[in-house]
Amino acid sequence: MYQYVNTKTDEVVEDFRAEEYVLDKLGITVTPKGPNGTMTLQQIDNIEQTVEWYFSGNWIKEKIEDDDIPDLEADLEKADRIYQEALDRKWGV
Repeated sequence: MYQYVNTKTDEVVEDFRAEEYVLDKLGITVTPKGPNGTMTLQQIDNIEQTVEWYFSGNWIKEKIEDDDIPDLEADLEKADRIYQEALDRKWGV
């Protein structure tokens, strides 16, 4: 996983949010022109180029180490276990 970091403001944008972030910052609304309300290849390419251009200035792209990413699956398993234990105690199981 990657993130963009602004070298002047220390603002951080995760890679998966980059497209939405850039379009919002630039005030761009994209109306899909493809069949069934999908984006055309040209629209997708233009958006990708716009994101690349936007982050080419005072931004650096850096890899996020796996240790920095919360393990949501483990957290959910722990929450389920705690919940089940509470139910077991309540019902005397």
